[in-house]
Amino acid sequence: MKILLSGILLLIGSALVVNRVLAPLYGRFDAAECRAAYAAARTHHDSVTVDLHPYGATGSQRGVCGQVRARNVGTVADLAALLPVRQAP
Repeated sequence: MKILLSGILLLIGSALVVNRVLAPLYGRFDAAECRAAYAAARTHHDSVTVDLHPYGATGSQRGVCGQVRARNVGTVADLAALLPVRQAP
């Protein structure tokens, strides 16, 4: 009986350890939280950290906040940089 009880406790303990190892270290951001984190970022390192933060409020949407960041066009010259380059035939 002691061996069976010890085995059950060992399995429960192992399951808890595996659960903690596979769990994320911090929660996922939604789009608004990603934008707020970008607004609070002061350095390039801060922006890269937010780029790699997990994104997705629901289980079906998974990714990183870098997928949420939108390019902003400040001048007409910036627009040319966003257009794809066409190759000559």
